Amino acid sequence: MSNKMIEFVKNLPVSFDIDNLELKFNELELDLKNHPYNKAISRQDRKNSIQLRVWHEDLPIEILNYIEEIGFNVGTYNANLTAQHPGQMTSLHRDKYLYLAKEFDVTPEELIRFWIPLTDWDRGQIFGVEDVCFTKWESGNCYTFDSDKWHWAVNAGYSIRYTLLVTALKNNVGNVIDGKS
Repeated sequence: MSNKMIEFVKNLPVSFDIDNLELKFNELELDLKNHPYNKAISRQDRKNSIQLRVWHEDLPIEILNYIEEIGFNVGTYNANLTAQHPGQMTSLHRDKYLYLAKEFDVTPEELIRFWIPLTDWDRGQIFGVEDVCFTKWESGNCYTFDSDKWHWAVNAGYSIRYTLLVTALKNNVGNVIDGKS
């Protein structure tokens, strides 16, 4: 892998219709404890940063099967799905992987994050890493980025942006990275 801000790994067409899946969303407010810099966002503006997330244990079998088709091995990754509605944003942050490092009994440096959009890019949607604004992705593209870099997302468009986030053990992603398409 190179040192690019965000790097394309492969594309695997999505094998399910996201709109036909039963998704159990959790509504999450900004994390002020682990990301104290979020306190700079006014209480009124924080409502735009509410996250809609489906945790790993609640992912439908169609999504878990898709993750394995990409090349991830059961027990070596954790995934969640986010839905970002028009007008929502994910504030500027850095990932710490504290929960997953503890779950896998590794250091955060032994983990890698993959960002997989489940819907094609639509006008007004942006994913940013540091000063790079990323657009025009295709559904099923698999990207990785150095998550200790500041990153964020905005949906100023008209359609919901569904994204799969897969965090895996770095030493167990050979099938994902080596099998690039």
